[in-house]
Amino acid sequence: MRLLWEYLRPHRALVALALVLAAISQVLALVDPIIFGWIVDGYATHRAGKTHAELEARGRTRSEGARATVRLSGRSSRRRPAARPAS
Repeated sequence: MRLLWEYLRPHRALVALALVLAAISQVLALVDPIIFGWIVDGYATHRAGKTHAELEARGRTRSEGARATVRLSGRSSRRRPAARPAS
């Protein structure tokens, strides 16, 4: 372990940043099913006299919008590897 810390010491800030971004990414991955569950529960219990077509369109729009937001914010916190030069 000491050897690892010796190599990482000059890069402490980058290691800390990588750990924070990894934690944020995992939290956002866990939030996606929670949001989807809220949408499904709201759709199933709060009909309020709306037709099936109105509920279906509204639920689909909310669901896809929420899922896209969570996924995009999760992807933005991940670092992509650099492209390899063509041989």
